[in-house]
Amino acid sequence: MRRQLFREILVQRIAAVKISASGSQVPDPVSSQIFVIGGAGSGIPVYNRLWRENIPFAAGILQENDVEYKAAVALASEVVAEKAFYPVGQDKVQAAKRLIDSCKKCICAVEEFGPLNEANRELAEYARRIGKTGKTYEQYTQRYLQKLSTKENG
Repeated sequence: MRRQLFREILVQRIAAVKISASGSQVPDPVSSQIFVIGGAGSGIPVYNRLWRENIPFAAGILQENDVEYKAAVALASEVVAEKAFYPVGQDKVQAAKRLIDSCKKCICAVEEFGPLNEANRELAEYARRIGKTGKTYEQYTQRYLQKLSTKENG
């Protein structure tokens, strides 16, 4: 049973993500519904939950050496990333803002922004300003668990 489930999930991921001739990932043609602001591993539980719920999402802005970068690339429809050890450029910030504009919601998995994570702080503030909520992971999880208990009881 587990093996069959694993195969089904693997086939879904292979069908959703195509590898181009250059070896780079081509985003799933389904547009992202949620933008996840993560970093330092904070976004991984959100990515996993959204992926399990079949909700297409985008992630960013991540450094290519971030612990969650590979998970984001594997699970997200789109990832805004900067080279390892490079400051986040305004082009990446603008790309992330365009993705937030196109998404229905934004979840901020980061609890504390350090001095080198100002770009993501700017994104979280931008999401709040335009009404995309900028929910934290804890708020998202609480709402999800309430939804689950309602389904079980009703």
